[in-house]
Amino acid sequence: MNPIELIQNHFEEFTKSEKEIAIYIINNPQEIFRYNIVDLVKFTKTSKSAIIRFTQKLGYNGFTEFKFDLRRAIISNDNEFIENNSIIRTYIECLTQMEAEINSKQISSLAKNILQAHNIKVIGNGRTYNSAYQFKQRLLKIGIDSEALQEMSLIRDSLSILKKGDMVIIFTIADNGKIYPSLFKDINFSYDVSTITMTNNLPFKKHCQDYIVLPKISNYRYNTFLDDQAIFYIFIEVLLNEIAKHSRSQ
Repeated sequence: MNPIELIQNHFEEFTKSEKEIAIYIINNPQEIFRYNIVDLVKFTKTSKSAIIRFTQKLGYNGFTEFKFDLRRAIISNDNEFIENNSIIRTYIECLTQMEAEINSKQISSLAKNILQAHNIKVIGNGRTYNSAYQFKQRLLKIGIDSEALQEMSLIRDSLSILKKGDMVIIFTIADNGKIYPSLFKDINFSYDVSTITMTNNLPFKKHCQDYIVLPKISNYRYNTFLDDQAIFYIFIEVLLNEIAKHSRSQ
């Protein structure tokens, strides 16, 4: 039985903090073997002892042994999918779903708001910062300046000086680390917030002017470990095209 199956089978036995670890690993399996235990403590907001107890409940001696087994499972599945030529088909299925589900009015609204914004901050955390930075670079190609941020101290400082007419764009798969709700404690903030995500249930959704949900490819087939960032990159190109279209019509 692979590590993800073990987690799912033992989920109800976990404590509250262990469930936080389990949810993070299930949603980010392809990233875990790149982390050390300190990284995982940071992203799950738990403790070293909680992570060690979590892995021991699964039958491992500790986090290192668990990470090794997870890496082996990822490599095994990746090789199997390459032989079956299913990676491309899975991405096509996911993109087809995105085409069917994304509302053109939502994209148009987000594009117009970006064009009207005075100051744009694009936020990501962990690997979603790569998507945030990619969007910043692609905006620059069409003459729109923005800033990509990932350090929470810098994000808070930057957001504290934003004014009405400024805009924050968040890239997050599911915010399992519960990073962003703290940014919205001040109910009197005046800047606009737009979120591009892969879940419909973020607690700060009510604060968002635009809220776009993309399909999550890592959920498409059991234990595939495909990269959700690729879906963000494709959506960025769709959004960029819409921005350019509205820019020409102005």
